[in-house]
Amino acid sequence: ADNRVLSMLQDREGHLWFGTRAGGVSQYNGKSFTTVSAEDGLASDWVGVVLQDREGYLWFGTASGVSQYDGKTFTVLTNKDGLAGTILWSILQDREGYLWFGTLGNGVSRYDGKSFTTFTAEDGLASDLVRMVLQDREGNLWFGTAGGLTRYDGNAMTTFTTEDGLS
Repeated sequence: ADNRVLSMLQDREGHLWFGTRAGGVSQYNGKSFTTVSAEDGLASDWVGVVLQDREGYLWFGTASGVSQYDGKTFTVLTNKDGLAGTILWSILQDREGYLWFGTLGNGVSRYDGKSFTTFTAEDGLASDLVRMVLQDREGNLWFGTAGGLTRYDGNAMTTFTTEDGLS
């Protein structure tokens, strides 16, 4: 759909998904491509991140919110639903099943399947631009931001910058 690929995922069935800058998301089944776009219900044709959750739903982080896809229909969640911002850079499902959405300038939102909780620089993030989210073996969440690295242990946030040895 677009030669500028921003994200990739291989789903449980072995299909490859490619999020693009302006063409939606393309699925490759090993033989041919199928593309879904905003015209099909995707929140936006800019897809920066793709995730498949434990239940098998696909999540597409877009420039206009997040789209959950069940294989047939899309459910779109935006800031009107409580999501922080609209441009999404990262998605992670943690061990407890919460989904974490890193945004471009609005912090990170945690989704429990019903509502969002948002964390920003005011809560201890190094920056509100959250590019990456990772959970380590101990269960800590790590947020890669434009202002450094932040670790969240479930209670408190600790930020690491170049002053702490981060290169």
